[in-house]
Amino acid sequence: KNTSWLKKIIILLGAFYSLFYLIFLVFGINSQPWSLVFPSSSYHHHLGDYWILPILIAIADFGKRKKWQSFLLIATGLVFVAISLSRSAHIALIAGILFIFFKQKRVKRGHIHLLVLIVALFFILTGLVKPTLFARPYFFQGAFGVINSPLGVGMGNFGEISGNPKNHIWGMDNFSSIAHNIIFEVSAGIGVFVVIFVYWLFQKIKEVWEVKKGDLAYQASFVALTVNFLFDTTYFIPTMLWLWFIFLGLSEEK
Repeated sequence: KNTSWLKKIIILLGAFYSLFYLIFLVFGINSQPWSLVFPSSSYHHHLGDYWILPILIAIADFGKRKKWQSFLLIATGLVFVAISLSRSAHIALIAGILFIFFKQKRVKRGHIHLLVLIVALFFILTGLVKPTLFARPYFFQGAFGVINSPLGVGMGNFGEISGNPKNHIWGMDNFSSIAHNIIFEVSAGIGVFVVIFVYWLFQKIKEVWEVKKGDLAYQASFVALTVNFLFDTTYFIPTMLWLWFIFLGLSEEK
């Protein structure tokens, strides 16, 4: 089936969100936690997380449209990814690009360890400027939350895990109502039964990797959003979550 119309909608939405962001930037802008127009804080904007999708579409479909259009799309996307200060967007974009290169056999399998090391170093170095992992004790709180609350505390109640002193190891008592990681978010809700979700997610990623046909742009976008969901709260944004499921379905289409 021809689903190129969806790609056009994704690109147009990116332009729409960006235009309104610039308009509100001129007339004054307030913070909104899960908005693609307003920044979530003074140092993070989810607009950059969204723009990884048009960028991956342009890279995966390079050659299917005029080159200047692809380069313009990629350049515009990189600008918004940069100004968003979203480290999760950077990591997700790298993951998506690597996925495309691997699927297109531009990278030999023997180089995978080197590329993984480069990604890891990039993550750590960017974290020195704006910490992503070590400034988020919620990951550790989430891990210990499974031990101290094995049956979970209900979906959407990560604050119960974060606020529990039993989960404050090594003095990590910073509070958050959100896990900033979709796996820990689910584990807070259903406890040890999170293994079912992890198994399902692993199987889906494996299927997307192994599928021979299908649209590479959608496959890369699914992988990138999955990585993004592991380091951010974007799974609470309806647009991002629905696109994640849509990409999964279209990725497996043969």
